[in-house]
Amino acid sequence: MHIDSHYWKIIDGGRVESTREQWAACHRQMIANDEWVMDGMKLGVLDERLARADTMIYLDLSTTACLSGIVRRRMRYRGQLRPELGVYDHITWEFLRWVWSFRRRQRPVLLAKLASFEGHTILFRRRRDVRGFLDTITPATGMGPFSADFGTES
Repeated sequence: MHIDSHYWKIIDGGRVESTREQWAACHRQMIANDEWVMDGMKLGVLDERLARADTMIYLDLSTTACLSGIVRRRMRYRGQLRPELGVYDHITWEFLRWVWSFRRRQRPVLLAKLASFEGHTILFRRRRDVRGFLDTITPATGMGPFSADFGTES
């Protein structure tokens, strides 16, 4: 599940952000399940998630790779909301500033949390490595390797 599809609500055709309390309750409900996979980054609830997780996969991509991914997603989806794909193509200056400063401000906090995580941590620094990893695993459904569209290598 993509976190944004739970964090953001579509009301009367517009995106509405959850309150801290709403998001915390929703997140607790999601991680209460025995098995789950989440895609997304919300540091405010990460400690709870790590306490319940057995594996954490972190895409430690460069700022350039992240920004180019945003541009590619914008070109591909042209501002469409695609919650079933985890696509909330709503680019603001605030969001771009957050991405631009992530490695300096948020990444050290995240890495410190991962250093004390007792589960298995998998870290990728390039999209190519993610694709290679996904090609090696098969979902429990037996339907073959996962596939993902990560765009071109940055």
